[in-house]
Amino acid sequence: MNLNKKIRQELMNYGRGDWSEQALKETCAAAHDVYTQKKQRRRIGFGTFLLRQVRFTAGRVWMLQAGVLIALCLVLDLQLKTGSGSYSSLGFAFSLVSAVTAMTGIPYICRSARWGMYEMETASRVSFSGLLCARLAITGAGNLIMLAAFFTLAHLKLSMPLNTASYMLLPFFIVWMGVMLLVRRACDKFLPLYCGAFSILII
Repeated sequence: MNLNKKIRQELMNYGRGDWSEQALKETCAAAHDVYTQKKQRRRIGFGTFLLRQVRFTAGRVWMLQAGVLIALCLVLDLQLKTGSGSYSSLGFAFSLVSAVTAMTGIPYICRSARWGMYEMETASRVSFSGLLCARLAITGAGNLIMLAAFFTLAHLKLSMPLNTASYMLLPFFIVWMGVMLLVRRACDKFLPLYCGAFSILII
């Protein structure tokens, strides 16, 4: 308290009266003492930061992915019940589902650019790369569950071989690689449109 009072007094008197080198040194020393006595906050790790992101933002992303998964499974089940599901058409359906699955993460990945927060988050205490990795982990977890659930349903209905999963993985990774390239090259407010157009082109 005495140090704070002394600093306030020095600031009130700053520019008044005679200036001296000794007074400046005393003020700097008092400010340094206050800074060293102040309790320093420990920098959080990536794991803690990821858990905080899961707590505050992952729910909406996973709800969206769950809704898309339910809709896709209903479409597949309806196609199988009507008897219109040949292996060739199902292979195309798997490719389509994988691209749509990857697209569910675009609004969340492009959130910074969409709301004009990219520059601020880049200069923040938690770097943009760390924030992007956390978002990728959250959306990626939901995407893997979507792909696994859809393929499991198709496998149980048709006893399809496991190598049929390649129909899903290749388009999925192509879409995500394109989205990451766009995030790196064109991170502006139109980024979600670029990513959506690229995904539709892949489809």
